[in-house]
Amino acid sequence: MFDSDRDIKNWDQRLQDQAGKGWDNYKVIRVDLTQARTNEQLRKPGEFLIVSDSSSAAAVATVKFNRTTNPSLDLAEDVEIKSLFTVLFISNEALADQWIDLIIGINFEYKKKIVEIGLPKTGQAIEYAAGDDGTYEAGWVLGRLNANNRTRFTAHTIAGDDVVLDRATGLMWAADGNEAGCNNGAVISWANSITYANGLDFAGFTDWRSPNAIELFSLLDFVEQAAPKIDHDFFPNTVNDYYWAGTTQGFATQNGYVVHFQSMLSQFKLKIDTYYLRCVRKRV
Repeated sequence: MFDSDRDIKNWDQRLQDQAGKGWDNYKVIRVDLTQARTNEQLRKPGEFLIVSDSSSAAAVATVKFNRTTNPSLDLAEDVEIKSLFTVLFISNEALADQWIDLIIGINFEYKKKIVEIGLPKTGQAIEYAAGDDGTYEAGWVLGRLNANNRTRFTAHTIAGDDVVLDRATGLMWAADGNEAGCNNGAVISWANSITYANGLDFAGFTDWRSPNAIELFSLLDFVEQAAPKIDHDFFPNTVNDYYWAGTTQGFATQNGYVVHFQSMLSQFKLKIDTYYLRCVRKRV
C-alpha cells in the first residue's frame, strides 16, 4: 500500500477501525490515467488519499501527492480542515490502460485537533501572588506558557474583506471596525444588530451573526496598556465604547448585553440604545 505524505503508520487498520465504528466517510474511486497530461492536477475533497490498487507499479509511479486548501481560506496549521483537499499530480505521461484506485477520506485522529479549543489565556505572565493567573497562565493551549503558546489570531483577506481567525475559540471575526463586518463603523440598535448580522454577506460567507456575550468578552486583551483593550494589530479601528452582544438579560428582556473595550466591563443596556457591532461566525 502506498501512503500519502501524511505520516500515519497503518492505513489498513485505520479504515477497519472507522468501518467498525460505523463511519462511512471514505470511498474508493478509480482514476483512468490513460489520457493524463503531464503535471495534471486532480483535486479530490478529503483529508487523506492513498493508492489501494493500480494497474501496475508504473501507474503508481506516475503520481505524487500534495495537500492544499481552498485558496479562499488559508489553513491555520492543525485547526482548519473544512476546506482541505488532496491534490493528485500526474507527474509524467501515463501509458495506455493505466489506472489507480484511490481511497479518500477523513483522518479522525487529526480531526480531533479541531476540538482542542477553549477559553483563551489572558496573557498575564507575571505572578503577583502565588496561585494567581500568572502562576498557571491557564487557557488555550493547556499546559503551555504564554511564551510558548500557539499564535491565537491570524489575519486573512477573503474576497477583499478582512477577517481574523481565532484559533483559541474556533471563531472567525470581522477585523476592521470600519468595514461592513462591523456595520461600517456605525452604531446600531440591538434588534437591528441582530438583523444586520444575520443578513450579512461578508468575506464570501453568509452565516454571520451577533456574538454572544461570552464570545465578545473573550476578545478583551487584559494586558494591553492602551485602549481599546483588544489586539490592535488584528482588530484595527475598534472604538473605545460599547459593542453589542446577541445575548438578552434574562430577568429584564428589554436589555441586551454589551462589552466596553475601554473600561473592559460587560453589562447590559436598553435594546433601543445604539452601540457598535462586530460580527462573528463559527469557522470549524
